[in-house]
Amino acid sequence: MFFFIFVNSSHKHIINAIKKRYLKAQTESSLKRVKKSLIAENEEIEKAKYEQRLEVIKIEREKTIQKTFKDITEQIQRYIATKFLLSLLTGIIVGIILWIFDVDFLIVWAVLTFFLNFIPNIGSIIAVILPTIMALIQYESIGYTVLIAGTLGFSQNIIGNILEPKILGDRLGLNPLAILLSLLIWGYVWGIAGMFLSVPLIVVLKIIISNSKSSNLQFLNDLMESSNTKGKA
Repeated sequence: MFFFIFVNSSHKHIINAIKKRYLKAQTESSLKRVKKSLIAENEEIEKAKYEQRLEVIKIEREKTIQKTFKDITEQIQRYIATKFLLSLLTGIIVGIILWIFDVDFLIVWAVLTFFLNFIPNIGSIIAVILPTIMALIQYESIGYTVLIAGTLGFSQNIIGNILEPKILGDRLGLNPLAILLSLLIWGYVWGIAGMFLSVPLIVVLKIIISNSKSSNLQFLNDLMESSNTKGKA
């Protein structure tokens, strides 16, 4: 009887020990599988979030690039249209003045003035000097030549240094001083070609800077903007 009780008790103890060991092993194994599954799932989630963020950044950058090129195209077209009209107006006025003073080759000087007006500031000076030389050769009178030069200079000063920078500055959102600095810089770098391209180049530069998120570049953009543009903003 005692032996039976002892064996039965030992048997239960062994079974319990085996169950405990087996359950512990199974539990640890299950926990490891769950942990690995959670880690893998978490990695997949993080990877998906990372890819989603990359996609958002990619879309934003594509939109920024598209906007930049669109702005550049619109601003350059606006500049060419405005500059064409102002140059045409200048050429017509110069032609009328030369017609009043009966200067030879007035059509040549009017057309030349039209093209020279695409060079900011300096072009208008050249457009005054050339017909003035013609007038001096034609009339051989310093007083009459000075009168012609003064009239041409006055009209060019009104159009080239007051009306034109203001209109172009307002339409392009550029400070007239920025236009002048661009003329000097690009004229020095590329000569006459740089003078013709000075405004389009600074327009492109300003648009690129304005689409940047850098605080330093935004400060430079504020310096380049016209006062009217800032007021509207």
